[in-house]
Amino acid sequence: MSKGLFSGTIAGVSSFLIFCLGIIYKVYEDFVYNYSTNIKNTFDITQLKDSMRVGRFFIFIALWILIIISNMLISSIVFNKKDFLNQAGTTTILYLGIVATTFVVIGIVPGLVEIFENTFGTFIVSTPPTAWIYKFTKTFDVFQSNYFKQDDMNIPFKYLLPMFNLRNFNGLFDTIKETTNTGIIEDETKEVGNNAEPVMNFDFYFDFNRVCRDLSGDDKTTAAEIFKRDLYKICIAKQNAGHFVWVYIASIVTIMTTITLM
Repeated sequence: MSKGLFSGTIAGVSSFLIFCLGIIYKVYEDFVYNYSTNIKNTFDITQLKDSMRVGRFFIFIALWILIIISNMLISSIVFNKKDFLNQAGTTTILYLGIVATTFVVIGIVPGLVEIFENTFGTFIVSTPPTAWIYKFTKTFDVFQSNYFKQDDMNIPFKYLLPMFNLRNFNGLFDTIKETTNTGIIEDETKEVGNNAEPVMNFDFYFDFNRVCRDLSGDDKTTAAEIFKRDLYKICIAKQNAGHFVWVYIASIVTIMTTITLM
């Protein structure tokens, strides 16, 4: 077995896998966004869990087929083995043990997804050319400081992106929007009976006039809805990217383990 042939085949299979899996996740991302905004008309993730599980299941099945194909290519090209039935059986066992476990764990512990969501995911949605797809620059131009004018000081509001995720999006957006409409909340606490509750205090607000500069004042509600959809789409994309990284790593581990057994 040639070392160059082995390395080249692994690199080719890895590239093939990341390309196909990326397309699958992009289709899933668009499905979730369109289903939530156009069909369910909601930004509440709890109302989308069943549909998202169905989408993840189809990703699971499609990835299983892709890994079987990948392992068969490696087996026939590198090891000159064509026992495809046996390879499919071995791959399936390892796939269920490694990838299925990964799906379950990151489903139970969503904080694990946030590791890559707020790193790789943020990079994907904020870096050209994908930033253009998600209208990242235009969306974050709506964020404005309560203390400084954006025209005088270029504040990188993109660093606020990790504070938004699919689980807190609806409530957090509405809270910030409320402070945008009423002005910044100056009191850190509010009295409720004999107890004091902390009040969320933001040093930025949403300038909806920047969403559609040609809209009149009466259309500010429309502008707010447009902005909310755009920001929601970015949150879906970065969460999707975080999930993608975990699944891709598990897929590579599955392929390498199968190669070891060959």
